Amino acid sequence: MPEGEQPDGRKAAGGEARVSLLTVKIVDADGTARRHAVISMQRPGGALRFVLVPVMHVALPGFYQSVHDRLAECDLLVVEGVTGPSWQTAMMTCGYRFVARRRSGLVRQDYATLLPPDVPEIGADITAAEAAADLRAAYGRIYPLLLLTLPLGLLAAGLVGPRLWLHRGVEARLPHDPDRQQPDATRNGRWFRSQERRNRRLLAELERIDAEHGSEPMSVAVLYGAEHIAEAYVHLSTRLGYRPGDPQWLTSMTADPAPGKTRTARRR
Repeated sequence: MPEGEQPDGRKAAGGEARVSLLTVKIVDADGTARRHAVISMQRPGGALRFVLVPVMHVALPGFYQSVHDRLAECDLLVVEGVTGPSWQTAMMTCGYRFVARRRSGLVRQDYATLLPPDVPEIGADITAAEAAADLRAAYGRIYPLLLLTLPLGLLAAGLVGPRLWLHRGVEARLPHDPDRQQPDATRNGRWFRSQERRNRRLLAELERIDAEHGSEPMSVAVLYGAEHIAEAYVHLSTRLGYRPGDPQWLTSMTADPAPGKTRTARRR
């Protein structure tokens, strides 16, 4: 391999060698469909198993049914969900409702039907006030513009339909040397910085579960957005020694959804 080149063919600035990366697909998007990888991770010889389930706020009904069926097989759920009232969250919820009401075949995520009632759940997310503070800190003077563009973006999504998401996948990037910082430029973006506190809370909860239940034969599902799942995958792999099994792929949306009136669903 030429000096300074990484396995994915990129070169470091100035030709200097950088930490090589291994990429793992969390969400695959090829222009015709968007597919999410449900990945089971277990430490060699260990009993505890984490099941990483990347979700999104709108998807096909069959996607949420498949997620529900997999959650029902688990002993504990770690779920995403910013707590507390927030007008910013209310604006985004209205935007997702508009997306689901279009004739796109999509429905909104609804925890009331998505989460199995007999499986205990843990909320490891932050409060609405903390989320707003993190966004303000990351975006500074353009924070008001962000609040304006988010609902407008969802409005555009409702008009365009699933095609908006069919070209954007999500990958987890693992450094060959787990003791080195992952040289991923996206980690320095404003949006990533605004999500750091949420990622830290999630990873701390996974570490706590591993420390307290690592010797128990139980399955713990992690139900979060794909970017957070990518962080969990990297952390479990490089810090806690977990290894992935073969992924199960679930289709969340397609370019040509089945015809018929779109069903809507409540989101907790």
